[in-house]
Amino acid sequence: RCTKKKGPSKQGYLRDDKLLAQLRGEILKVVLPAGWITEMRGQVNEWARKERNSLLSEGLRIDKALEETETKLDNLINALLDGLVEREIYLVKKDKLVKRKVELNERKASFAKDGLIWIEPLREWLRALEQAEKLTSSNDLDAVKSFLEKIGTNRLLRDRKVFLDFAQPFDLILTNSYLREAQTKQPRQRGGAASGT
Repeated sequence: RCTKKKGPSKQGYLRDDKLLAQLRGEILKVVLPAGWITEMRGQVNEWARKERNSLLSEGLRIDKALEETETKLDNLINALLDGLVEREIYLVKKDKLVKRKVELNERKASFAKDGLIWIEPLREWLRALEQAEKLTSSNDLDAVKSFLEKIGTNRLLRDRKVFLDFAQPFDLILTNSYLREAQTKQPRQRGGAASGT
């Protein structure tokens, strides 16, 4: 509502039901065609499975390289103690092996920490798209507004019309011509039938 702090407003009132219909219309812009979320979730699960297998293989390779490096270090120490290698050569070789061991440990820690970091944001995006689908038929104005605050930026109500820009990655749906075409050709997920309000 206008506080009229700057004098009388030329903006008229907008009834809640009219506002809700506009907000649901904005949400409808990011609702995917029927079945797409299920297919996308299956693809994400497949990518996650492949990534886990890749990480497991990489982890085994690193563990094997660490074990080989440890063995070489032990052999080098034994060679020094047995007098088979000079101290200067020992120090140079030891330095290389220690650096290799540190590098391998850093790689192992890095891939263990960052390995599947991209999967969860993608899954969260799919959950949000499911929520969008449900909200297109919701009469809960607060839930609809809250969702749009989460996915939209530059929200504006002017001349009884709602304007907003979609935040990443939701804006991808609007900018992808293939997806936009699919949205118009195929039925929406469950909530799409209520879009005529």
